[in-house]
Amino acid sequence: MNTARYLLFIEYQVKDSKWNDFLAARPNLKENVKQIGPILSHSFLESKEQAGLIVEIIEAKEPHLIEQVKQLRTATIGGVLDEFDSLIKGGREKVRAWTFGHLD
Repeated sequence: MNTARYLLFIEYQVKDSKWNDFLAARPNLKENVKQIGPILSHSFLESKEQAGLIVEIIEAKEPHLIEQVKQLRTATIGGVLDEFDSLIKGGREKVRAWTFGHLD
């Protein structure tokens, strides 16, 4: 039985003027991610030190699901971020993503 879990951290900065648009867009973003496969959790964290800095944490049991989400979110053409490009400082090129696995 595979009990491994994988975490994807996605970091970006939301433009100050687009904050409310970003908040309204989060449910759609989560739904797009959920359509990829069985995602265990998906949360958004907001920095308390840097205005507009967001880190999403997405957890799945299968590494290929995490990789699919990562590709979808960082693709230079297409992908779920098409509608979010205008919300992010520097656009999609400024989206950073890292995959982690548990050591235990």
